[in-house]
Amino acid sequence: PAMREEAEHVIWLGGVSKAFSMTGFRVGFARAPRRVLELLEKNQEALISCGVPFAQRGAAAILSDRALAAETIAAAIRTYGRRRDLAVEALTAAGLPPPRALVP
Repeated sequence: PAMREEAEHVIWLGGVSKAFSMTGFRVGFARAPRRVLELLEKNQEALISCGVPFAQRGAAAILSDRALAAETIAAAIRTYGRRRDLAVEALTAAGLPPPRALVP
């Protein structure tokens, strides 16, 4: 109940571009009381012409499905881990010590 009361005083601005590997497609969102959203919409119209429709649909899909979001993030972590391992292997093979940040 206290959280619901506080929700009238909270504005949440976020984006999905980096978190869900949509780099380059600027997709953001706002969650706020209706009166605040109406003001934000007026300002938004003057700042941009249109977001990329397929990126907006992708963002809506990922934000509405927690399992899909979790798997997408887990897949990205696995991919980056493989890339890190390849970089460490290549540096080691070349006789160069990998940076400590790369070594798991």
